[in-house]
Parts: sequence; structure tokens; C-alpha cells
Amino acid sequence: MQMIIAKVFMKMFRRWLRFCSSLFMGLGIALALFLLSGCGEKEEEQQKKLDSKQRSQDDTFLLPAIRILPPSFSVPATWHAWEIRSGGKPALQVEFHGEECFMESPIRAKADFSECEANIRNFLSMGAIATEIWQPGLAESGQSESEAFFAAFGAGPSSWQYGVTFQEAEGLKKFLFTEGKVVKEVSARYVLLEQNLERKAYLVREWFLLALQKKATDLLFKDFLPIKTAELLSIQGEGFIIEQAEPLRWILQGGKKERLDESAIDSFVQNFLFLRAESVLVLHGSLPGHQEQIERIRAGLEKKFSLQIQREDGEKKQYNLAVFQDAGAPVLQLEREPILYRLNKKYLPIFNYQREDFLRH
Repeated sequence: MQMIIAKVFMKMFRRWLRFCSSLFMGLGIALALFLLSGCGEKEEEQQKKLDSKQRSQDDTFLLPAIRILPPSFSVPATWHAWEIRSGGKPALQVEFHGEECFMESPIRAKADFSECEANIRNFLSMGAIATEIWQPGLAESGQSESEAFFAAFGAGPSSWQYGVTFQEAEGLKKFLFTEGKVVKEVSARYVLLEQNLERKAYLVREWFLLALQKKATDLLFKDFLPIKTAELLSIQGEGFIIEQAEPLRWILQGGKKERLDESAIDSFVQNFLFLRAESVLVLHGSLPGHQEQIERIRAGLEKKFSLQIQREDGEKKQYNLAVFQDAGAPVLQLEREPILYRLNKKYLPIFNYQREDFLRH
């Protein structure tokens, strides 16, 4: 009898242990889920606060852009000219003529179309984060509406100005923007526009305006030898002349055919025709520091090269080059051009060729 009671007791005890084990396990899982849920809610609340703060900042600093220039002017055929003025005087003027553009100020020279195109497209993408329309009647005694408008937004005689002119069916249409005062809270600056007696002040990011302040040397055409390979008749260096013997084949004038190194001649011609400047220095109107650099370069050793070409229409032309060195880099000047073209150092050996370099030894 006692044995039966003991067995029943043990059986009930094991069942109780299994129940307690399951109970505690369930409570543990529930507690863990509760804690995780609480942390998740706290993280969610913190994230919501951060998102709210970010949206608040975005509302202040990233307001939707207000288009300033009409989208119809995005077509290159409508581009006529653009300019930068400083202190009321032209600092840079460029005119477009189809697929080419030319600098009119500070010097007259061919400009790089791709660089000018990029700048025009920057103008067209200019957007404001806010705009204000000047209401007539706010001018003080002795002031014109125009003077009052510019004074109210911090523009003065020394302010930068950006002008862009487009060709419309009825004629040319010009936009001239004048920089005004800075609004530090939003890292922007007022840009003022007078158009058809309407005066508007646009708030534009400062970094955008700084990107528009190009220099003449940024825009000058750096492919300064616009020559096609087939047009080249001869290249004259110091002590040698490379001349065209037949289309796309050149020889050394006066050299014996059996001794000519045609691969060296061809390499010299091809390298010469595909020269491109890395930077440009303008002889006139340069900054004082640049002028000193120019004088130092031109005072150094000078080599002369001359290229004869014939255009497809039969016109013959000659390019005369003076080659200088500056810190191991060649610097070229085309005759009668007020520009120095600085090349990469890798091009220096081209200008050190001697007659013997085109002959087999």
C-alpha cells in the first residue's frame, strides 16, 4: 500500500515540476518581450523626435527651389551672351555663335564652348529658397524706386552682377542679377532682378553664386592648335623641318630615306597636333602676382616652332609658337596672341627634339 502511495506522489510531483518549469519559462519569455517592446517604443519615440527635428531643419534650410529663369531658354540656340560685372565694370563677357563662343572681355579670344555651356546651364538651374517682390512707394525722399530697392537688400556699387542674354522671336531678352546682402541663418544671399519695371529679390544659396564667379582663364579655349591631321603641311623646329610627303605621311626634309625613323616622326607629329593646355595665363589685365609669373616665364629660354597648314578650302595658314619653360613644364605662346598656355610636364620632350632624333643610327 505504501509503495502505491509513494509512486502516485512521485508522479504528481513530477507533473508539478513540469508545470512550474513551463510557467517560469512562459513568464521569462513574456518579460523579455515586454522589455524589448518598451525599448522599441523608446527608440521609436527618439527616432520620431530626431525626424521631427530634421524636418524642422529641412524646412529652414532646404525649402523648395523657386525657378528664376524660364525653362524655354534651355535650348543652346537661344543663348546669345553672358557676362560677369564687378564694380559696375565688365569682368568677363562671352558671346555665343552657334556651336562656338568667343570672349569679348577682358581679352578677345576663342572660349571653350563646353565650359561656357556648363556655366549657362548653371544660370538656368538657379533656384531661390524664397522671393520678395518690391512694392512701389517705399522709396525715401530723393531716392528713385530702383535705388531704394537695391539699398533695401544690401546691393551697392561694388556688388557682383551676372548677366545672361537670350534670343527670342521678338528680339534679345537680358536678365541682369545683382548680389545683395547675406542672410547667415540660411547660408544664402539676396540676388536682385529688375525686369520690365518689376523688381524681385531672390534668396539664393551662397555656394551657388560662388560657382558662377568664373575667371577668363577658366573659360579660354585650351585646344589652342585647331588643326586637323590631314591639314598639316610642315612643322619647323630648331634645325629641322618635318614635311608632308603624301597624305598622312611625313618625312624629315633633307634626310636620306633609308635613314629616316618614320615611327619617331609620326609620333612627334601626332603629339604636336594633340597638345592641350592645363591652364592659361592672360598677358594683359592679369593680377599682379600673375604678371610677375608671366614676366619670369618669358625671361627664360625660348624656342621657336612654326606650323604650315592648308585648310580643306585651299586656304594656307602659318602658326608661329614661342616655347618657354616654367618649373619643368612647357609654356606656349602663339604669335600675336596675349595668352600663355601652360602644358603638362609630360609634353616637354616634344620640344627638345633634335634633327638626329628622327634618324636611325
